[in-house]
Amino acid sequence: MKCTATLKEHTDHVYALAWRSDGVLASGGSDKTIKLWRDGVCIATLREEGWVQALAWRSGGVLASAGTNRIIKLWRNE
Repeated sequence: MKCTATLKEHTDHVYALAWRSDGVLASGGSDKTIKLWRDGVCIATLREEGWVQALAWRSGGVLASAGTNRIIKLWRNE
């Protein structure tokens, strides 16, 4: 295998990754952010109150996040 991209926008550890069906990648970690990526470029940053430890996409583009703040959030593109 060959590395095809290195994504470097996070400022601390990354703990969670989730692919959306259209190729958008969500990443989250201890910098309390969720980054959305397309083709290796960060297209959005979502702010959290705690470390992000889990991410999952639902059909329709809804992103679920969970972490150290003991809250599950559902994110939808408005």
